[in-house]
Amino acid sequence: MPGLGHVLPPRMAGFPALRRPTGAAHLRAVLATNPRRRQAARLEVDWWRVHREIQRGPGPADPAAVERLVAALQALYAYTYGAAPDAVRLAAQERAEAMRLSDGWVRDGADPASPVIPRERAALVRSYAALLVAVHQ
Repeated sequence: MPGLGHVLPPRMAGFPALRRPTGAAHLRAVLATNPRRRQAARLEVDWWRVHREIQRGPGPADPAAVERLVAALQALYAYTYGAAPDAVRLAAQERAEAMRLSDGWVRDGADPASPVIPRERAALVRSYAALLVAVHQ
């Protein structure tokens, strides 16, 4: 890595393991060689981006934003598991609901005794169960 000698003591600068591409550069190199991984990464980042927009918004998410999140999760699940998009929609809806509950729990102070925790867990279980059914159809 250029400039490595400025960061590491001279006795460590010669280690080959420290010259490997790191982080984003390594990810770009891996994704450039595999279109399926590149598409999966795009879909993963897409749902994450939509969720962060909702999470950091001024108040409750509007229905259109929630639908964008559900659609992004649905696209990721369908692509990742090779399932029909309609078959994974319920899993995506339940996962989005779990995120909504979790975000509210955090906004409200993240009380470990909150009654929201079992509701979030139940939404996650429903999501995973629906995904399991969709994948094994």
